[in-house]
Formats: sequence, structure tokens, C-alpha cells
Amino acid sequence: MTGVQRRSSGIYECRVQMPKDLARQPVPPALREALSDLVNPKTGCFKGEVARSLRTTDQREAKRRGRKANVEVHELIDRARRLLRDGQATPAIQPITDSEAEHIARLIHADWLSFDDEQREGDDRRDRGDGEERGGNLTPLQFGPNEQGMEADAFEAYGDFLNEEADQLRTAYARRDTRVVEAEVAGFLRAQGRQLPPSPQDRRPILMKVLEHRVQAIEDLQARQAGKVVPTPTVSASEGAGPRLTEAFAQWKAGGGIKGARVPSSNSILEAEQAVRRFIELHGDLRLGSITKARAREYRDAIAKLPTRLPKTLRDQPLPIILAKDLSSYPTRDAATVNKLLALLGGIVSHASGEGLLDDLAGFANPFDKSIRYRRETRAGDSRVAFEAAELAALFASPVYAQGLRPAGGGCEAAFWFPLVGLLSGMRLEEIAGIRLCDMKVDDATQRWFFDVSPEGGRSVKTASSIRCVPVHPLLERIGLLRYRQARAQGGAAPTDRLWNEVVSATGRPASAAWSKWFGRYLGDTVGIADDRKVFHSFRHSFKRMARDSELEEAIHDALTGHAGRGSAGRAYGRGYSLKPLIAAMDRIEVPAGTGLEGLTWAGSPDFDPSTRP
Repeated sequence: MTGVQRRSSGIYECRVQMPKDLARQPVPPALREALSDLVNPKTGCFKGEVARSLRTTDQREAKRRGRKANVEVHELIDRARRLLRDGQATPAIQPITDSEAEHIARLIHADWLSFDDEQREGDDRRDRGDGEERGGNLTPLQFGPNEQGMEADAFEAYGDFLNEEADQLRTAYARRDTRVVEAEVAGFLRAQGRQLPPSPQDRRPILMKVLEHRVQAIEDLQARQAGKVVPTPTVSASEGAGPRLTEAFAQWKAGGGIKGARVPSSNSILEAEQAVRRFIELHGDLRLGSITKARAREYRDAIAKLPTRLPKTLRDQPLPIILAKDLSSYPTRDAATVNKLLALLGGIVSHASGEGLLDDLAGFANPFDKSIRYRRETRAGDSRVAFEAAELAALFASPVYAQGLRPAGGGCEAAFWFPLVGLLSGMRLEEIAGIRLCDMKVDDATQRWFFDVSPEGGRSVKTASSIRCVPVHPLLERIGLLRYRQARAQGGAAPTDRLWNEVVSATGRPASAAWSKWFGRYLGDTVGIADDRKVFHSFRHSFKRMARDSELEEAIHDALTGHAGRGSAGRAYGRGYSLKPLIAAMDRIEVPAGTGLEGLTWAGSPDFDPSTRP
């Protein structure tokens, strides 16, 4: 049962009946802090009914606030069920600094005076009609409908409420009994994604500070009740602490806001969104000024324990709950991945600093700077390495190539073409996945086909140097890439349709995200390549090695792969090389013998019709 009721003081409250499966049931100790609004502190059990003050005497406003309070309580009930089902792990609770405690106490003080301002605008009875509509047995209203000011009896009842509050608060302060404000402070912190420290000695400083300000606030309200002028203080919600992490992330995501200003790529935004989400799950949505190096290190260490390739049911859980599970059967995360997440958070903080949002924080230093990143092991090669000829032979003899297997998880024809295009062009996976029919073009001067890699059509490119033209390798033509494109066009695909349209991912994820996971499984489970350094990106390394083996100049194969390279600034004028030298270079690149490509062909449309050229 849910309802809005009016107390004897005139203040409305929302009451929500707890469901039978939870009502008066014992709550595990580890969850009592997180669910304190639902828990009876004396018994350690769930309450039978949850009551929330709506802090208004206006009936119409009470109904509006009551709807919101009802939703919040039911969200808490849902959360209680999830925590009871998934485990008792709770986020690490961070200490509250003295400056934070003072700021919180001032905010609560100002909030009470704002509440008082609302009450003195008048009670709800004036919205119930004029004197004739109200009937002769009801107290006549001094003020008409929609006017401001307090009715005499409401003023008197409100004064009684203030006197009761004052007596309670002064007695509590005299006894240094902070229990009177504990629920209020806990609720305030919960709204910020934080919790009261669990130990009495750690929570006492903030509770005492708030109790002091509550006594001052009630004295201010009584002074107003006596007709004295007491202004409502203005306290910035971010004063002394800067924006919240989510607010800083939103600004970083938006970029510079003017033409030509850099905007993060869609992939970077998705990765940063995950980094922010996991931080909030661990520490809450803190203001940047409250994120210390210690908190950043705790985040780093927690993320390092988070394995890769978790099942979705586990991946969707909050970070502390995931870490409470037995994760020994899952592959561990690489230091480079952890460092990348730290760098993304550092970039968000740096952007906020550059926008002047942290100017008031004296001595503030970016908590995610390089000093907390893992020092990576020095080794001869990259963490991702090229494929060996025998591994390529095993791949191109696997069921996709030898038996015509076209798994849905591999995007059907994409399972056949993506590895070939990656090996013979050096293009990144997301670049390949984004290719549209119109992005395969013919050079007028040479009549050779090439891939136009650019951000047009919403495609993803990693850097400015990634925008380039990549000639189609002759081996791709022989295997049948042009025939495949022709078949797509003749099958009704529009020029702006993606060449491999069956490669799909969840909304908001890169087009190749799900395909990449499929390929990782296929490579290990079907092809038998167990080296976790061998991934799709290894085709790019293989292409670079083939380019070097063909004795191409570094600048040429940097232009083919979209690497910046040394001295690239000068070559950027005129957008690098024309197609003619790039085509000549591509024709020189040879695939090592024994890779299994010698007789490979696409078994689709038998002939290529030159009239289908764009």
C-alpha cells in the first residue's frame, strides 16, 4: 500500500508498504548501510513500512513529490532484491575529508532555509476553492486561491513544528548525540553515490558538523518565525570540489563545441563510458576534487582484477559484486588495457581542468596521471604480434575457407573476407567493418580499385593519419573481392550500404565488437591458435612485416596503414602520397609461401562484370 498522508504538524509524508518477501526479514550486516532507508536500525531487519517526509505543507506539491518518492523507494526495494540475490559485496566506502564535511553541512543548512522559504509561501488549502466552495464549517481563508503568504492557523502549526525540532536538536547537540541527523546525512550522501563510513569514529566528524549546522538552521528558522530577516545562504553544489565525474565526462564527450575542434571517437567514448561506469560502481559519482590518488589507485587495482571475456550475466553486475566471485577460470587483463582506462579518465579530468572547472581547487593534481599507471614489462616485441606462415595456413584451411562455413556470429561472408582484407591491406578491423559499397572506388588515372578510408558516413577512424586511400591488393582481386562487391550491388544493396551488412553489434557498440569476440573464439577453438597475443590486429602486424620484407620505404607502408611515423607532419600537406606510388608499392607486397592462399577463391558469383564499376 502506498499513500501520501498529512502529519499533525501539517507536513506531508509518503508511506510505502514493504513487500511480504522482505517485510521484517533480517538483513545481512554487509548490506545494512547500502539499504539503510529500508532497515530498522534497532532490529537489523527490513521495515514493515517505509515513511519519507515530503517536506511540504502544500497538498499539490506533496502529490508531485510523493510520486517521485514512491519510485525511489521501489527502486531501493528492487536493489535490495538484487543485492540479496547476487551477493553481499558493497562498494568500498571512502573517508569524508574535513572540507567535504563542512561543505555538506553548509548545503544541508541552506536546504533547510530553502524548505522554509517554500512553507512561508502558503499552505495547500487555498487550492481547494473559495469560501463558498469550501462550505461554512471550514475556516475562512485570509488569502485567495494562488496567492502567497501563510494562513494564521498554518503559521501557528508550523511554529509548533519548529519548536519541536529545536528542542530535539538542541538536546541532541548538548548530549553530542548524532543519531538525530544520521538518516538525513546518509540520504544526502546516497544521492551523491556515496555512503557514510561504517565505523563510528569515521562517521562522527561529519555527523557532528551537520548537527552543528542543523542547530544553526533551526535557530534561523525560529528567527524568521519571530519576524526577523534571515537570508537563505547560497552554497554551490560543486563548491571546492569541481564537477562530478559524470558531468566532466559529458563535457569531454562533447568536445570543443566549435567547428574543427577535436571530438573523441565513438570507440573512445564507449571505452571511457565503461571506465566511468566502473569507477562509479566502486567509489560513487564523486566530484573531481574528491578523487584522490589513493582512490585512483584502488580503482586501478580493482580494474586489474577484472578479467576479460566475462559472460554478459556477470559482466553487467557492479564491479564490487563481480570481484567477490571466483574469477580464476577467466583470462586476466593486460596492463596496457588498464593503463588505457586510466589514461581515458585522466583525459576527462584534464579536459575539465582546461575548461576552468577546477580553477578554484588550490593545488589540485590529476589523480590519473602517469605516476599511477602500471610499468609495462619490456620485451622484444609488441603485446600483439604477427601471424606465422603456419598459423595463416591453419586459418585458411579451417572450415570457413575449406568447407564454406558461414557462421552468423562471424557475419556470414565477413568471416571469409575480414581476415583476408586485414592481411592484404593492413586496415584496422573497425575500418574494414565500416566499408560501404561506395567506399570501394576506381582511380581514374590507373583504373585500379582502392578503399577510401575516411570518417564519411559515420565511419570510425583512429587518427587524422588514418584517413587514406588503400589500393586493393591483386590477390584480393584474384580471390574474388570485386565479384563479391558486384554480387552485393546486384542483390539490391545501395551504394551507402555496408559491404558486409551482416556484421552487427549491440546498440552503441562499434560495428565490429561482436565480430571481434567471435573471431577470438574461432581462432582459439577451431583454428587452434592458443597464443593470446594473436588477435585480429595481428594481421596488421603481418602486413607491416610483409611490407618490410618487400623492402618498401617506411614512409610508404606508413601511408598504406595510416601510421603517423616520423616526419609525417610535412607529408600531411597535400594528404600524403598520390595513389600511383601506393599502387606500385602494394603490387610489390608478397604473401609468404605456405600460407594456403595459393588456390583460395570465393565461391560466389563466377565472373566480374566491369560495367559494375562506380
